[in-house]
This record gives sequence, C-alpha cells and structure tokens, in this order.
Amino acid sequence: MTKKIITSIKSQTGVNFRRFGPELGTLLRFFSRLPVGGKIPPDDEDAAGLGTAVDLLPVAGLVIAGPAVVALLLLGWAGMPHLVLAAIAVGITMLATGGLHEDGLADTADGLGGGWDRKSKLEIMRDSRIGSYGVLALIIIVAIRIGAIAWALEWSGPVLAAAVVLASAATSRATILWPWARLQPARKDGLSKSVGQPSIGSLRFAWILAAALSLLLLISSFSLLSILLALAVAALTADIMRRQAWRHLAGQTGDILGATQQLAEVGFLVGLLAFH
Repeated sequence: MTKKIITSIKSQTGVNFRRFGPELGTLLRFFSRLPVGGKIPPDDEDAAGLGTAVDLLPVAGLVIAGPAVVALLLLGWAGMPHLVLAAIAVGITMLATGGLHEDGLADTADGLGGGWDRKSKLEIMRDSRIGSYGVLALIIIVAIRIGAIAWALEWSGPVLAAAVVLASAATSRATILWPWARLQPARKDGLSKSVGQPSIGSLRFAWILAAALSLLLLISSFSLLSILLALAVAALTADIMRRQAWRHLAGQTGDILGATQQLAEVGFLVGLLAFH
C-alpha cells in the first residue's frame, strides 16, 4: 500500500524521491544555521541545486523545529511555566534559522508599508535597517506564536505542543513555494534570481507532504476538520502574500518568501486553535 501511495504521488508531481537525502542538507544550509556540513555560506553550486530540492521543505521544517521541540519536552516535563517555555521555544527556533524568516517579515513590512512605488519598496526591503512597520510586524507575529504554543501547553501538555510546533513548521515551509513557484523574481539579481523558479509539481508535492505530516502529528488530538481548516488558512495566507507581492513588486523576493513563512505559520496556528 505504501509503495502504491508513493508511486501515485510521484506520477502526479514528477518528483524523484532518490534526490531527497543529499538535497535536504542543501535546504538546511540555506534555511537554517544548523551544523549539517557543506559550505557556509552556501556557494553558487548549492544555489543551483536549491530549486530542485524544495520538494523537501516540509521535512526541513521538521528538522529546524527539532531543537525547540526537545526544549519543549524536557522543560515542559520539568514544570517550567508555559508562557516562559513557549518564549524559549520560539527563541530557539530563531537561533536555528538565524532569524532568517523574521528578517524577511520585517523587511517586507517596511518595504510594502513605507515605499511609494515599486522601486522605492525594493530599495527599502534591501536596506539592513529596520523601521517602525518591521518592528510592529515582528512584535505582533512573535507574540501570536508564543501565545499559541503556550495555549497548547496549557490545554494538553508538552507532547501536544511539540506536535503543533512540528506541524506548523512543516506547513509554513511549504507555503514558501506558493509565491516562489507562481511569481517571477522581482529583481534581476539576488538569490531568488540565481536559484530559479520551482516547478508547480514541487509546489504540489510539498503541500501533499505538509498535509500528510500535519495529519499524522495532530489527528490524535484535533479533529480532521480542525486540521484541514488550519491548512486552508495557511494556504489562504500564502495566496494573499502572493497577490500582495504581485501588486506591489510585480514579483517575489527572498524577503517575500520569509514573510510568507512567518504569516502562514501564524495562520496555521490561529486556524488550528480557533477551530479545535
């Protein structure tokens, strides 16, 4: 049965499963600071292979969330206050990624909120300084993430909270492909341009994988309807980001992808908890 399912997914998406082992390392080098070997920072050869490795983004999300999950389980069973523990988990995730996606969120908020035209918005997004829009976006998004994890800890303990963190990490990484595969790069240079545009098959497979992982992780504690609604909210959030990127920039950038991940993670968490 498992072999038939894998064969069906492969035929529908065109994904080659044999690529997954080595290319997971490529994803982790780009999207995290985890010590997975290879060249740091990744070189042009890694960048060329990133576009074909993105099918595994949900799995990369699980690995990136791993250290935070270990902290949730160990410190949760030790009796640490839930709000403090949730903040520690979010902080560990930020350390694991180097704040990559949070930086993209802040830059996107500053650019789309403060720029007057396409050119000025792109210039603001490339500026390393953070403005008021970026600060406010970070405060709101981080607060919601901490609150959602704290609620899961309060409702059913560290095991459920760990499952929620893993599912949201997997799903939100899949949403990165939503604007990435559907929009051309907004700039003529930069990582997004050098990597290229992922295929629609990669987008489909990543979403199938994210949905399967979420169901596996959450079905024992949440209803099927709750999980499907959470996935739908994450997808809707990603599509809103795609539309905004097209409207403001006529394309996507690395910052747009990072902002999509952050907002979709919050969308998944809010959707899951609202309909539990």
